[in-house]
Amino acid sequence: MTRRRWLVTYDVRDEKRRRKVHDAMCSFGEPLQFSVFLCDMDPMEKVALMSEHREHINHAEDSVALVD
Repeated sequence: MTRRRWLVTYDVRDEKRRRKVHDAMCSFGEPLQFSVFLCDMDPMEKVALMSEHREHINHAEDSVALVD
């Protein structure tokens, strides 16, 4: 599968949820800032990342952006 480079950023309001998202992101990519990561992922890894975020974020308060 072809790997692509993604810029992933998130804004999570709750400190506990933010720490969980950050810890999960460390397994997917390299942190550029606390809530900005550079990730080289194939399509399956991208699905895994999105699934991981669903478990930790509150969709009414938080946001996650992936830029190809």
